[in-house]
Amino acid sequence: MGRLTYNLNKSAIQKGIQLKRLRKIVTHDPDKWTHETVTNCIEFSNATPQDLINELENRGFERCALLGGTQIYSEYLSANLIDELWLTLEPRLFGSGKPLATGEIDLSFKLKSLEKLSEDTALLKYSRA
Repeated sequence: MGRLTYNLNKSAIQKGIQLKRLRKIVTHDPDKWTHETVTNCIEFSNATPQDLINELENRGFERCALLGGTQIYSEYLSANLIDELWLTLEPRLFGSGKPLATGEIDLSFKLKSLEKLSEDTALLKYSRA
């Protein structure tokens, strides 16, 4: 996940540390966060998207989720490293916001499933076309 997403959810993440779930936080300055590092639980990195994926594979991870905002999604989509896209639809309209990604990205996805999470919320799961 991106550092800003980590900052927004830091207390919940630190409180819910699970040894089987690694959280890699992408930041420009990982050394600044060494005091919050918990090896194999919360780690900070400035690796490129491909290098980070390679590291996770070398450590035996077979799946990972990307969490964050426009910047991190743009980086991983541009590097063509996203094979699934999960979108949650909430019944809320507003006039402005941040885009999912920016830049020269043109990728196709195919609807894999639609799941009702609540009376008003749906989860759309897409895979690469």
